[in-house]
Amino acid sequence: PPLPADPTTLTLIGVPVIIDGVVDLTEIFVNADSATTIFVPEGNTLILTIQQVLDLANIGVHIFGEGTTQIVGDGTPASCTSAAFVAAVAAGGIITFDCGPDP
Repeated sequence: PPLPADPTTLTLIGVPVIIDGVVDLTEIFVNADSATTIFVPEGNTLILTIQQVLDLANIGVHIFGEGTTQIVGDGTPASCTSAAFVAAVAAGGIITFDCGPDP
């Protein structure tokens, strides 16, 4: 099949997604709708940026499961806001922030 027009965009419309292994989406744009769910089973890891978590939470995408959901900040204290924390908790799983060496 032909490659998508923009290989840095992942479009998830109304689909259940199951994370298998370590899936790092921090380098791509994730386009989804509220009918999309992301399941992270135990022993698996989903890695997102704080902005991706906020965007997915605002859309209504449900991220759940016993696996690890790592939230990657930009290494600065400013990237660890209360809104980012609330969105990460809503996403579930184990949460990791990168707030820099002296947050």
